[in-house]
Amino acid sequence: MRCNNCGWDNPDGKTVCEKCGNPLSGGSLYQSSVAHQVSSEDLGHTVREGQMFGSDMNISSYPAPEIATPSAPRRDDFQANMQQGGPQPKPASSFSGTVNPWMQQVKIPKCSLTPIRQYGEVGELQTNVFQGESNDLNRANLDAENPTITSQVQAHLSLENGKWYLEDKSSQNTTFIHVRARQELSDGDIVLMGNRMFVFKSEQ
Repeated sequence: MRCNNCGWDNPDGKTVCEKCGNPLSGGSLYQSSVAHQVSSEDLGHTVREGQMFGSDMNISSYPAPEIATPSAPRRDDFQANMQQGGPQPKPASSFSGTVNPWMQQVKIPKCSLTPIRQYGEVGELQTNVFQGESNDLNRANLDAENPTITSQVQAHLSLENGKWYLEDKSSQNTTFIHVRARQELSDGDIVLMGNRMFVFKSEQ
């Protein structure tokens, strides 16, 4: 039988060409092109790599292997995994890395004391700005030319729980507050009314 592929004249009874291995009896390409994946135990004789088989062999009994195609995880599978304590992805808004300290804006508490112009006083009066939660007040940072303010510590200005407090520190006790609204008094507080000072004490 002559091969349609290479023209080789093969003896009768041959199912594949002796020269090129092409099927001679019309077997399908899939059935005749089984490679070395088929073992000798399956076919009952030795199989060489690249050997061709004709249509007289029942190759159809060896179906092509199925290849599993991975699928995207379903939403219900993801939720079940989360409920079972499985690994949880980081939220999209999570941030990791080093924070640049120069990019952080820290709010520093501030307050100011502005002097009141006295009768006949000329020149510009400078507003005194104090930063931080604790400040000692003296002549230098209040009124540099005022001798009635001590050059040591006249008073202490502090911020606690969002409220400013003033405490007298002068040796002559010459720090006073002009009351403009209802003010809580404690025993020992000195109240200046006109030119007379009074010591407060609770009788309860």
